Amino acid sequence: MLGGYEFYWYWLASTPRFGAKRILALAGQELDFAELFERAARGRSLEVFGLSPNMAKSLKDRANRELLEQELEELERAGIGICTMISPGYPKLLKEIAAPPAMLYYRGNLDVLGEQALAVVGSREASRKGAANIRQISRELAEAGVCIVSGMARGIDSAAHRGALEAEGGRTIAVLGSGVDVVYPRENEDIYEQICQRGAVISEYKPGMTPLPGNFPVRNRIMSGMVPGVLVGDGRAKSGAQITVRLAAEEGRDIFALPTEAMNPLYELPNLLIADGAYVCLGSNDILNFYGWEASKAPKGQISAPVGLDFLEGELYNLLLKGEMEIEQIADSLGKRPQELSLALMKLELKGLVVRLAGNRYAIAQG
Repeated sequence: MLGGYEFYWYWLASTPRFGAKRILALAGQELDFAELFERAARGRSLEVFGLSPNMAKSLKDRANRELLEQELEELERAGIGICTMISPGYPKLLKEIAAPPAMLYYRGNLDVLGEQALAVVGSREASRKGAANIRQISRELAEAGVCIVSGMARGIDSAAHRGALEAEGGRTIAVLGSGVDVVYPRENEDIYEQICQRGAVISEYKPGMTPLPGNFPVRNRIMSGMVPGVLVGDGRAKSGAQITVRLAAEEGRDIFALPTEAMNPLYELPNLLIADGAYVCLGSNDILNFYGWEASKAPKGQISAPVGLDFLEGELYNLLLKGEMEIEQIADSLGKRPQELSLALMKLELKGLVVRLAGNRYAIAQG
């Protein structure tokens, strides 16, 4: 069950219409979310923090520790995990997009993502050859240690997942347009079960949410946002795959396209993308060589930040888990000025979590 600061983040993120933008705006006011929760639980005014009366009421209605703990227990019994933006397992690249999800629900193991990952998108009406090619490329990439991310739809998505699952030790993640407990389409139930065992099924939608048409374009930003590149198979010029490509391009992701049958509107998207400057992908080596990826072992589990840290302290601690850094590097990574970090770093030192080294460098305390 979530504890410490993540518990309060869950309270905020699970409140209707309270997304990452609003939560980060509150964090920017240097609010202690634990104190905010107690204030809401006691029915005190929240409008002073820039919240509308309706939003303040929504937060007060859910500021019930017993209710929230019951929700978390029910999720745990259902085998559903929660990953907030401040959780160690939250995809690093996903934090950088314009509208990151404040929280992800998941089944399986999010740690399989690692740094070597690629999204694969395309049509539900893919040609047999197009689907077979995507399946082979995905299998070869997975054999090389690349995590395949897709949406578990018919056609190209299914081919990508199946290819990854065919690889020994292959890893794959499915991003759903429904709750993580809703298998869609039903014909992919076998893939769903295997992905939960060999990777993860994730969604920003609450469990039980049905796969509404409007959910899919919204979830596409997660697929493209959590990876450095996107491979496009058969698809129409105007399609869900095209939306994913547009979002990926806006976020600076690399676009790869597998050439397909010419003069066929069902499959023309990759060819159009190549004409517009996308990288041509004729096989898995094109992607492996582009990134300099080689066969690698599965990523190690991530270390969790201690409970009881405020938002900035948690961000600093998780950043320093990567290794010692100068304060200027830390500031650049977090988009802040060095003087804005001094107090939080001092608090981490006093808590025995961080040490200050020569040359104004900081590192995680050992032992």
